Amino acid sequence: MTKKSYRWDGELNKLIEVDKGHWRETPFVQSDQLEKPLKHVVSGRWFDSKSEYRKETKRLGCVEVGNDLLNAPEPKRDFKLDRSKIERAYYLAKQRLLYNN
Repeated sequence: MTKKSYRWDGELNKLIEVDKGHWRETPFVQSDQLEKPLKHVVSGRWFDSKSEYRKETKRLGCVEVGNDLLNAPEPKRDFKLDRSKIERAYYLAKQRLLYNN
């Protein structure tokens, strides 16, 4: 039993069988809509669009992991971390946790 391919014909208002050669020439369209809304882990906003979620990620200076290219260059950092900056960031985060709950 061979697998058959079909497409919707709007003029005939029904599915029609197509040969595989023709089927491969048709463009593949991927939806931008998400099946379920997705909460952004940094901003806390809800999205039902993949492109809007990615725009928010980029706007916040984050990098989406998992769809990156194997040969993608490392992001350039315009700052240099040293021990004092790390300690200050840790201190500020700890203060926020203690006093802003």
